[in-house]
Amino acid sequence: MPSAIAALSFVAVAPLANAQGSDLAELKAQLAALQSKVEELEKQQKAQVESQDRTTDVLAQTRAGVGEWVGRFQWKGDFRFRNENIDQEFVAKERNRDRIRLRAGFFARVNDTLRVEVQAATTENFDARSSNQTLTNTNSRKSLELDLAYAEWQPNANWKATFGKMRLPWYTTQSFFFDKDVNPEGVALAWQQGSTGVFANAYYIDLAERSTRADSNMAGGQLGWRGDIASGLRLTVAGGYFAHNAVQGYNTVQDTTLPGNAFGNTVGTGAAACRTGIATCIANDYDIFEVSADLAMTLGGRPFTVFADYGNNSRAEAFGTTPDGLDTAWALGFQWGRVTGARTWEIGYIHQVTEKDALFGQWIDSDFGGGLTDADGGAFRFGYGFGRNFRINATYFLNDLNNDVASANGFDVEYKRLQIDVNMSF
Repeated sequence: MPSAIAALSFVAVAPLANAQGSDLAELKAQLAALQSKVEELEKQQKAQVESQDRTTDVLAQTRAGVGEWVGRFQWKGDFRFRNENIDQEFVAKERNRDRIRLRAGFFARVNDTLRVEVQAATTENFDARSSNQTLTNTNSRKSLELDLAYAEWQPNANWKATFGKMRLPWYTTQSFFFDKDVNPEGVALAWQQGSTGVFANAYYIDLAERSTRADSNMAGGQLGWRGDIASGLRLTVAGGYFAHNAVQGYNTVQDTTLPGNAFGNTVGTGAAACRTGIATCIANDYDIFEVSADLAMTLGGRPFTVFADYGNNSRAEAFGTTPDGLDTAWALGFQWGRVTGARTWEIGYIHQVTEKDALFGQWIDSDFGGGLTDADGGAFRFGYGFGRNFRINATYFLNDLNNDVASANGFDVEYKRLQIDVNMSF
């Protein structure tokens, strides 16, 4: 609009330059008319600017309202494609299969101290220890189920309470004592002194709710410490207790489609061992004490961690062909490097021994030893990053099964399992 005003001013000046001999009154009339035109143009310009401002304000307010709502959510997920080969001694044929795992969900911030997480995941046979889905059944639809649903209240930096279907609410190492795909259901309370120092966890986990019999559950606590013991050396140690209630004499597997599957734990049958109406049941209780530690440092310019785990079940007893004293599990391992982006790598090894009734089978890793107790051996790991949020992993299990109690094929059955994973997160 200033250019229009300048043009009009030029028009106004031109007649003055050529006005020699013209009547002064006529020139004044022309100037008055031009001035009126300029004022009219200025009013139009002002109205246009005010209209644009109002439109901008409406858009900003609308966007602010949507942004405040959307800003409460943090979306996330991951996808994994796996090829897996299983070679077990005395089994006639090796098994090779492709599997997928999809997990997708969000964090929702309720307020400054409370948030909720919801996540869905693929599933197969309702297995709590795995969210893999085998590619089979002639391109059939695959199941997607609720994987996480919990609220987390953190009133300050020291305290946190969690309730619902949550991630493991206690400190774990990389051992196979607990499958990291298991998402317990119940309540948990955590306290920490700070980023270093003492920390403590307490938890009550529902295992099986029954209308006519006692409910199975697990309750316990953990006390630990983390901190620097020297320059570049970070140590974490913890001791935990896991008391399982109403397990002996009951069937606490995850679904009735898998009756009697105790994942390697000793089972009993009939009225002498089981509660009324239960044909096959778990023969022991599981009150487990665990000590864990890991030491983190830098080696060759890359992160390096060594860890150890020890567990003992004070309630393991002789039953049938199972001798007394099969109550101990231990693991040692390391990891060198960490995949954080393109051209980064990691390698590691874990060696573990799990006696038949040392750990509760519903918690243990579903891959090591075929997902059973009464197994030992090692697992070699490798990972390489191709780019941001894109990596490949390989794990090779070289295990022995039936070390404590013979199977139909005797003791020390060889078990090999190779997994090649392509992982993407988003």
